[in-house]
Amino acid sequence: MTMSTLSCAKCGKVLSVYGNNPKVKNKDGTSKTYCRECFVTLPCKCHDCGKMGVRGTFTAVKLRFGASNDRVCKDCLEKLYQRCDHCGKYRPADTEWYRCGDDAICEHCYDEDYFRCSECGEVFGMEDTSNEDGVCDDCRDRMKDDEEMKIFKVDRQIGDVSFGNDPETDKQLSDPKSEF
Repeated sequence: MTMSTLSCAKCGKVLSVYGNNPKVKNKDGTSKTYCRECFVTLPCKCHDCGKMGVRGTFTAVKLRFGASNDRVCKDCLEKLYQRCDHCGKYRPADTEWYRCGDDAICEHCYDEDYFRCSECGEVFGMEDTSNEDGVCDDCRDRMKDDEEMKIFKVDRQIGDVSFGNDPETDKQLSDPKSEF
């Protein structure tokens, strides 16, 4: 049985067939495989400004969800992109972003792993709260405390309430507690 070998298109170094070797697609649809050392030295063009440079000095960015990475120079990265504190990927700064505490969260991560509390309006991670009915734990606790306080107030006020007359007999109604 003959085993095929894979080699770097630039230096000829033999590569592992099972390795995660970087590939570059050519305009004609074919691709070339490179070793890591050669891959970072390949010429690269900034997606935004067109500046040429070495691939290793450019940063991969996601322009659209599900799209492959594009590469941009450091100047364009600083001016046009923001890093998501959840996934670590750079995305265009002019797309929708969310704040969860001090973290900047991209739209994709927000849709997958975050929610906005319907009571306080703050953004929370799904793992940080039980997220029952879109309410954070703090608001849920406050709502539960408020409900318990309302029940307590009604119980305390029942003795002071005037019960009025029974519409059928026109007799004065008595406090239900006094009958016991």
